[in-house]
Amino acid sequence: MERAQPIQHLGFSAEEAVTLGAESLQQYGHLFFPKTFRQKSPPFHADIGEALYGPARYNAFELFRDAAKTTLLRVYTSQRISYGISRTVMYVSVSQAHSVFSIRWLKRQIEFNTKWTSTFGLVKGSKWTDEWIEIIHRLTGQIITVLAMGITGQIRGFNPDDFRPDLIIVDDILNEENTATPDQRKKIEELLFGALLNSLAPASEAPLAKAVFLQTPFNRDDAIEHCMKDPEWNPRQYGVFDESGESRWPTRYPTLELRKAKEAAIRRGQYRLWMREKECTIVSGEDQAIDVTKLRYYDVLPEAMDVVLFIDPASSDSPKADHHAIGALGFKGVDVFLLDYSLSKGTMPDKAAMDFFNFAMMYSPRKAAVETISYQRVLAWYLEQEMIKRKIFVPIDKIQDRRSKGTRIMQALPGLIAYGHFWIRPHMTEFVTQADDYDPQIKDQEDDLLDGIATAITAENLALRLGADIEGEFTVLNEDEYKPLSVRGCP
Repeated sequence: MERAQPIQHLGFSAEEAVTLGAESLQQYGHLFFPKTFRQKSPPFHADIGEALYGPARYNAFELFRDAAKTTLLRVYTSQRISYGISRTVMYVSVSQAHSVFSIRWLKRQIEFNTKWTSTFGLVKGSKWTDEWIEIIHRLTGQIITVLAMGITGQIRGFNPDDFRPDLIIVDDILNEENTATPDQRKKIEELLFGALLNSLAPASEAPLAKAVFLQTPFNRDDAIEHCMKDPEWNPRQYGVFDESGESRWPTRYPTLELRKAKEAAIRRGQYRLWMREKECTIVSGEDQAIDVTKLRYYDVLPEAMDVVLFIDPASSDSPKADHHAIGALGFKGVDVFLLDYSLSKGTMPDKAAMDFFNFAMMYSPRKAAVETISYQRVLAWYLEQEMIKRKIFVPIDKIQDRRSKGTRIMQALPGLIAYGHFWIRPHMTEFVTQADDYDPQIKDQEDDLLDGIATAITAENLALRLGADIEGEFTVLNEDEYKPLSVRGCP
C-alpha cells in the first residue's frame, strides 16, 4: 500500500485533511472539491449530511429544484469511495443517459483533481466508460465499481465482482410521463421496491450500505411520496422557503428574489407548478375545495367600485390564537376585487382600530362587515366608540350568520373563483395559500382571511350589487303611429 501525499495548497498535511474531511460532508466538499463548492453551504445541506451519516439504510429526500442535490450526492459518493466505505456504487436515474453525467463527473475528478486523488491514493482502473468505471484505492487495495443505470434498464440482482451495491443513489427517477397515470406510477414503484432496492447489499455483509432517494415530487401517489410516509425510510423534506418563510439558501437564492419569482408564477397561472418544483408540495386541482388556478389578476382597478371592509378578529390576543384579519373588497358588477388585507397575531383592540381606520381612509368604504358573535360583537362596539372619538364614521353591518364557517366560505368563494369573477394582485400569496390548502372538513386550519372575505361578500348582498349591466337583444318600437290616449277615453 502507498502512503497518502500531502495537500500543501490547503495548508494541511494529508492526515489533517483526511481527519477534517471525515467530520462533515460540507467540510469534505470544501476541502477537496473547491470548484464544486464555490459558495457557502446552506444549513439544510448539513442536515442532509447528518442524515446520510446516520444508521438508516433507506433515506428519502424531497428537495426543491436547484437545491444542488445531485452535486451533493456526487460528493457523498466520492467520500464513501475515499474512506473505503463503498465497493460497489449504483447510480439510477430516469434513464441511463441521465445517470452517466454523475459517472462522468467522477471520471473527471479522478483524471484532473490530483489533490483529491493523491491524498486518498485513487487511480482509474481497467474499466473506464461512461456507464461503468473502476477506481483503484491504493491505500486499501480495493477496486471500487461505479455503475450508471436507468430505472427501466437491467437493474435486478446486479452483482459485479461478487459484491452487491452497498450504495444505491436514486436520483430523479420520476418525471411528468412516468407519474401521469396510476399504472405508470405502479410500474415505477415495482421497479424501485422490487428490483432495485432488493439489490442493496444485506446489512450482514455491508453494515453501512445505504439507498438514497432524491426527488422533486410530481404526484401525491408517486414513489417519493410513499417513501416519505414509510416508517422503514428516513424522510427529509426541504422546500425553497424555511419554516419562517425565508430562503433556505439566501446566499444563492435571496428571499426577495424567490418571492418575486413566486408572484410571477402565480401571475402566469403556474402556482401549482411553483409549489411542486420549489416548495415540494403537491397541489391537485381535482380534490381541492377552491381551485386557485382560476383566480384572476389585476394591475389597474375599475372605477366606481363599491368597497366593503371586513374584519375577522382573533379569538384572543395570544400569539398562539388565530390570525386577526382585516381587508377591503371592491365590487364592480359581477366581479369581486381583493384590494388589500393584513394578517397579524396578538392584536390588541387599539391596534385593530388603528388598522381599521387606516383601511377606511385609504379605500373609502361604503360599510364594514363584522360578525356579531362573541368577541366580534365587542369589537364592533369598540369600533363605534372610536368613530365618535375620531369623527370618522363607517357604517358597520353586523352580520348574524348562523351557518358554519365552512359553509359560509364554500358558498361565497369557490363559485366566484371558478367562473373567473374573483380578482387579486399577484403578491397576495397568503390568500392563495389559504385558499389552496382549505378543506371545509378540517376545523383547525388557517382560514381567517377566507372567513373575513366570505363575511364581506355576504354583507354586500349579491342580488343588490351596484354597477351591473344586463346585456341582450332588444327591439325599439316606433310609437308615432299610435294616437295619444285621452283621459276617460276608454269606450
